[in-house]
Amino acid sequence: MPKHRRKDRPPSCRNNNQEHGAGGDDNDDYQDDAMSVMSVISNASDNRATDGSDECNGALTAQENYEEKMSTCIEGISQKNSKGRIESLKSLKSGLCKQYSFSYLSDRYVTVSDGLEKCLKRGCVEEQLVAADCICVLFIQIACSPAKDELLKSVSPILKVLINDNAVSLQTRCSCAEALGLCVFLAVEEPEDIYETMGLFEQHFKLSFKSMNNNNAQQQLAHPCSQLHNSCLGAWALLFTLLSDKFVLSYAQKFIILVSSMLSSESMELRITAGETIALMFEAGRDVSEDFDDCFEANKLEELCKKLKELSTECNKYRAKKDKKVQKASFRDILKAVQDGEFGSSEIKINIQESLYLESWVQKTHYDQLCRVLTSGMNAHLQENPLIRDIFSLGEPINFDQHNNQRNSKLDKVVYKAAYKERTKYRSKQRSKKSMNCYGGD
Repeated sequence: MPKHRRKDRPPSCRNNNQEHGAGGDDNDDYQDDAMSVMSVISNASDNRATDGSDECNGALTAQENYEEKMSTCIEGISQKNSKGRIESLKSLKSGLCKQYSFSYLSDRYVTVSDGLEKCLKRGCVEEQLVAADCICVLFIQIACSPAKDELLKSVSPILKVLINDNAVSLQTRCSCAEALGLCVFLAVEEPEDIYETMGLFEQHFKLSFKSMNNNNAQQQLAHPCSQLHNSCLGAWALLFTLLSDKFVLSYAQKFIILVSSMLSSESMELRITAGETIALMFEAGRDVSEDFDDCFEANKLEELCKKLKELSTECNKYRAKKDKKVQKASFRDILKAVQDGEFGSSEIKINIQESLYLESWVQKTHYDQLCRVLTSGMNAHLQENPLIRDIFSLGEPINFDQHNNQRNSKLDKVVYKAAYKERTKYRSKQRSKKSMNCYGGD
């Protein structure tokens, strides 16, 4: 600082500086600074508390809105207008897929099932398709309660009639077959009912092949109902995972060679479903008996592996490029399962704390069938639905208090960052004022 400025300063100022030290003004600044920071943090904390209550109220409001929309959809499926019923069914399915709502459905499932049964019996094709999917989602929602038995008794006869009726649309029969398989898988505990349903599916997918000579060599036909056979075979494979060890061996020995004839189908979907079913049966049979492979003739196993290898490397020009890519990827995994007993495990992220690991063909079969119905809502049910978590051995639903604490820690960082910014601004202003005073500024 220039000397003439120091001489011109009043004595009182010099004495005050000597008595209180050169940091007198700085102390006042720091006190103001601290008060400013405390004010920012206090305001931020108040805002956080307010945000917490608002968030709670918002969650309640969202749940009320959800239930109100679901009630509107349930009323809508019984209206006279066909288009209105279809839209209500689609909205109902979407809502039930996105959220686990057992408490809401516990006293409404009878009304919902009655409406869905009427849509299946008298609706158009599109209405029947959506109604069949809604029945699947309804079972996923309430299968933990005794209500599942009552619901299955009323729904299964309708589904069976539609599957067997040749006058019904092929798409409707496929959807009903998939719905029946999933409903029996979720609700039935008696083995006899499972065998009976599997027998129904066998009657249909057996039509995809016929004996060509006395040696029982079989060749796939270009059957017009291959789509239905694919749905029945997929539902049959799902129920196969419920069989006891005794029946696993007998069914696998009987059906592996039988189903392998479907690998020559003109339908890519049926070829892949047949291959995955064969891999599933080999895995289950080997889990039960180490000598399972000895149950088959060596030449038949060689022929099967040769066919699987051809499908995993097929490059015929008359196949669509996308279809060839999907087929090759699928049959590479299937070939590994049949030849080496290997399964390529995969990880599915559920949330920040949990992941689902698919480590067997049984788990993959369960996941694929549930995903077909729940689509994008699969993760929500993996987090909250006790039945789905039990199927994949995930345990009880996790309490997300830890997740909320992590959110609070992030919020604290934001608060202190804002306080730091305010403190920096305040200090820069104080430095400017101090410089102006020291250099004689106005």
